[in-house]
Amino acid sequence: MTMLWHLILWTLSLVSSSWTQVPVLDEEAAIAYLEEYDKLAADINYQYGESVWKYQTNITDATLANMHDNDTAISSGSELYWMYIAYS
Repeated sequence: MTMLWHLILWTLSLVSSSWTQVPVLDEEAAIAYLEEYDKLAADINYQYGESVWKYQTNITDATLANMHDNDTAISSGSELYWMYIAYS
């Protein structure tokens, strides 16, 4: 039953996101955004070791084994997974 609710919520999020228009940045604004994002990511890695957020649509057995080895916490919804991999 839980997976069904995840699937329903995930589908609704896709539909609702298609109803809203995302503003398109010009090239200069996009570069500035990416530079700021890189600074933030570097700061997070400095503070928390080599910790990263990864987004994947498919998880294989090898990935699951690797996640287990790295004390990974998984929060899943439908076939989408957010993985927090802590290497520190």
